[in-house]
Amino acid sequence: MRYEELTAGLQLCAGERKGSRLTCRGSLFTCSTCGHQGCRQTHDDGCSSQAFSAGGRCLKCGAVNRAENVA
Repeated sequence: MRYEELTAGLQLCAGERKGSRLTCRGSLFTCSTCGHQGCRQTHDDGCSSQAFSAGGRCLKCGAVNRAENVA
């Protein structure tokens, strides 16, 4: 199955990947505690719209495991 088919119903991150200026296009998440919205990356500062660390911590309020997928 192609990436486009897998992500067909999802909103994707429109931020830029650090160092490449390419669009992130990762899954978009919202923090259920504070409402902060963005993607989750494996490294800090991986995307200009990153909202969650690899461990699932919200970068705005610090809540852990509160990321909900934006459909």
